[in-house]
Amino acid sequence: MQSYDDFYKTEQMFYLYLIALFVDMQDHRYVPVALFYRFLLESQIYFCNKKAKILENQGFLTI
Repeated sequence: MQSYDDFYKTEQMFYLYLIALFVDMQDHRYVPVALFYRFLLESQIYFCNKKAKILENQGFLTI
C-alpha cells in the first residue's frame, strides 16, 4: 500500500516536471496555454481522487 507521504512526494515531482515542460515549450507556438491548463486541471482531479483513496484505505477518511 502506498503511503500518503510517498504519494505527496510523487505529486510534487509531477508538478515540477509539468512546470519545467511548460517553461521549455514557451518558445514553441504549437503548445497552447489552454492545453497546459486543461492537463493541469485533470491531473489535479486525478491526484485528489488518489489522495482520498489512500486516506480512506488508511482509515483517516470516510466517504
